[in-house]
Amino acid sequence: MDLRRLTWAASMAAGIVFGSAPVLANWINLAAGSGGTIMVPAQSYNENRGVNITVIGPNALHVQSMRLDGLNVYGTASLSARIYNGSCAVIASGSATTSGGNHLSVTIPISGTLAVGQSYRLAIDVLTTPMWQGSGDLFVNNHFPYVEPSGNLRINNASDGAVGACPTLPNLAVPQMSVFTGPSFAGTPGSKNCRGQSVAALSKQFGSIAAAAAALGFPSVKALQDAIGTFCRV
Repeated sequence: MDLRRLTWAASMAAGIVFGSAPVLANWINLAAGSGGTIMVPAQSYNENRGVNITVIGPNALHVQSMRLDGLNVYGTASLSARIYNGSCAVIASGSATTSGGNHLSVTIPISGTLAVGQSYRLAIDVLTTPMWQGSGDLFVNNHFPYVEPSGNLRINNASDGAVGACPTLPNLAVPQMSVFTGPSFAGTPGSKNCRGQSVAALSKQFGSIAAAAAALGFPSVKALQDAIGTFCRV
């Protein structure tokens, strides 16, 4: 019996999105590559900034949140994170707000799956009150394309555009964006019974939550429960 094939089949039946191997929770920093530097001084960030990426790793990646680091704001800011497909259609979005400050880090809940071999545009826009009061500590690499440190994503280019619009204007600067990826479970993120549905599906397929943790490569039951909590946003 091929245990790895059996585990994969059971995982898919339980609603878990994996590629050729389990994908545990992980932050992927898009603003990191060989020879790159952070721009000094900061550049204006009162628009939609993003990067075009291609999934080059062996696994599909389920994005559970996006984070923007190095944001400087006077007043308050509303941030919107979006995942666009190759035709600039929005396939996932999320939003967050923050009060003013320098070198801020803002995490935005969002849920979307990036398929192996496919290209997407990941973007975060910033709208401040008062207007035009945002700037960012942006990353400039020596060249495009480059591969981020985890080896899962190739960053093809950077771009910007108006708030709310797909960013298509070429730009050399990459916002300090990271994406949090992990397995996708059976529950519906944000719903009250998401955790219960996910645990029930795993227990049904593997016999127990402990057996599911072992089969899926988690170091402990708590690690699996933490991953479910992150996915469910609870």
